[in-house]
Amino acid sequence: MRQRAVDQPSAHAAAPRQRIFTSRTDREVKQLRGLQLPGSSLQVFQVGSREDPRFDIKVIFEPAYFASRGVDRVSEPLCFWIHLPSSYPFQVPLVTCDSLAWSFSALSPDHLWLKILPDEWTPSATMEMVVGKIRELADDQGVCEAKGQGVLEIPWTGWVVLGAVVARLAVGLGGHSGFGTPPMYGDFEAQRHWKEITVNLPIGDWYFSTDDNDLLYWGLDYPPLTAYHSWAVGKIFQLIVPDAVSLFSSRGFGSNDATAWFRHWMRCSALLSDSLVFVPALVFFCFRGLLVAEGVGQRWRSRCFCLAVFCPPFLLIDHGHFQYNCVALGLVLWTVNFASCRRPLLAALCFSCALLYKQTMLYFAPAVFAYLLGKSWWTTVEENDRVHRRFAGVRAVLQSVLCLGCVTILTFSVVLAPIVFCTSSGSVISVSAAQRAAQLFRRVFPVDRGIYEDFVANFWVLTSPVLKLRHAAASGQSSKQFWLMTSTVTTLLAFLPACVDLFFHPTRRRFMMSLAQTSLAFFLFSWQVHEKAILLPLLPIVLCVPFLGGACLTFGLVASFSLLPLLEKDGLTVQAMASTMAWLGVACVVAGRFGFMSYAGSSFYHLIFKGKVWILVSCNMLATFCHSIPGADLMLLRGRSAGGMWVPFPEAVESLTRTHPTPSCYWFVLSLPVATCACVVLVLARVAFAPPKQFPHLHTYANSAFSCLVFASSFVILFGAQRRQPKFDNLSSSEMKTKDL
Repeated sequence: MRQRAVDQPSAHAAAPRQRIFTSRTDREVKQLRGLQLPGSSLQVFQVGSREDPRFDIKVIFEPAYFASRGVDRVSEPLCFWIHLPSSYPFQVPLVTCDSLAWSFSALSPDHLWLKILPDEWTPSATMEMVVGKIRELADDQGVCEAKGQGVLEIPWTGWVVLGAVVARLAVGLGGHSGFGTPPMYGDFEAQRHWKEITVNLPIGDWYFSTDDNDLLYWGLDYPPLTAYHSWAVGKIFQLIVPDAVSLFSSRGFGSNDATAWFRHWMRCSALLSDSLVFVPALVFFCFRGLLVAEGVGQRWRSRCFCLAVFCPPFLLIDHGHFQYNCVALGLVLWTVNFASCRRPLLAALCFSCALLYKQTMLYFAPAVFAYLLGKSWWTTVEENDRVHRRFAGVRAVLQSVLCLGCVTILTFSVVLAPIVFCTSSGSVISVSAAQRAAQLFRRVFPVDRGIYEDFVANFWVLTSPVLKLRHAAASGQSSKQFWLMTSTVTTLLAFLPACVDLFFHPTRRRFMMSLAQTSLAFFLFSWQVHEKAILLPLLPIVLCVPFLGGACLTFGLVASFSLLPLLEKDGLTVQAMASTMAWLGVACVVAGRFGFMSYAGSSFYHLIFKGKVWILVSCNMLATFCHSIPGADLMLLRGRSAGGMWVPFPEAVESLTRTHPTPSCYWFVLSLPVATCACVVLVLARVAFAPPKQFPHLHTYANSAFSCLVFASSFVILFGAQRRQPKFDNLSSSEMKTKDL
């Protein structure tokens, strides 16, 4: 909505009601301008049309304001907006906060009026009274912010990282993929075997079937950076435990009782990789990167870091099941960090390395491409007190695109050259460079495996009882080509809207949400998806908790639940349950609220006799796990009149704004408790009831179907959330440049 400074408010008086409105506003504005608040400023803007004028008042408290009150540790300004409705003073003004650096007792800064305004708004109340309430809130919050009460400060990051390391070690005490299941064992043996072949065979033989390299026994099928990583770790093992990587004789080493001790060495390699790549990228993201650039304060940055570093799937897959996903995800996170810091060439370099480490990082490629192209294509300008985008020019676009392309091509060339242009031995000595490249492509993208293998929580498994896709996709070459093309087109159509929106509005927030949508689109609709691929959309969704709130917890909970069949095979059920409950407990701690204890007896009486017991239960559970945040108009409010009770969002919105809440409000209020109950019921059914003989995979399918429905719902809601984000970086309220009155 366009805003412009108020020059002559009384000139807009058209109807009698508007004249009364304008006259009172003029009088109150003059009173406000007479207030002398050292270290703060006040601005008034007119919004809307001349026929229906409305006013917004902006109150800014600078760090100097808090310094004058003896609070020296406040480094970020506090900005409030007072939005006067067209029916003012007969309707309560809306007070919002633009400063994400501040947290107000678990309240959404978009709904602070419950905190600072009286319980019953009357037309006799004035704006001077509202500003006074804002001053009281700022003073209280400034002291709280300075003392760091109830938050994790940056010096605590080291202790949090130490706790994350301990959690990873604890998960590693359990089993791993394929333990005691010869002759193929599992992913643990695959990772060990890759170290075996890379340290014992010439580089030209790594991707070819030879006498010494049987591709049917866990042949290398990841891109070259994974091979180089395996070679580096294998060289260390060759010095410390040479029997673990000896050719042929080491098969199954660490996956049987006699050599089970070796798994601790392997887990140390995963922990070291995690600590060197993923954790530093996460620290930079939360405390130096995108969250700082978006103005997210220390409290929410600490909460985001805790939730991400303790997220159960990241612990269970890499340090339980055993893989090195942390390296690829860390490279993707470094891509986001450099892109948010306006270093597109470094972002292109990191993302190219991520693609060359694990091919599934292609799930993020459409969003990264759209963001970098949008940043190159558009330039932000200010004209006539408005900020908008325009074409940057052919020369600037070509220069930027050529630089990005050169970095990408150079990175691929350096990494692929040792594999493609190398000397080999034996039967592959005469293979050309083109044939080597083709063989590498076939190994990295094995389309012959079918549309899915296990019961992954995606669309094709959900519809498999009706479409019989596994049989149809494997019935012949023509059928396979048809379903391959169908899945490709479906995936393209799923992520295209998010990428188009990101191209036209390349902001940091939309970039993160587009990363989540494109990866989730691939997970739901693409060819040959594994359960572990849920880690990809989970990463950006968890990191969007300052913008999406408790919905991220729902997705994280169901993502952990969707991995249960895989983890059950590895003997990691206890670790999965414990880590998930502990993660939700961490969410309670960082939220700083324990909603189950926040009700007085009068609250129960009030809700029971109004027939709102179901709202009490759902809102209480949600309040336990999450805060609301700016932009997420879907959470809970807290009022004073109910004795400290949590007031349900729909009732608060309907009573205070006279508007009916949207269905998405109820979705976010009920999603976490409903998802929690459903997961508990399905787990109990899995334990208590054996599946019928004619449906041996009934429990696994129920797990996948429920998870798929939640993921699909999250995909739709994510696009709506992306569309509601600001269209410009760091322009949160109006996205327009305004002038003082």
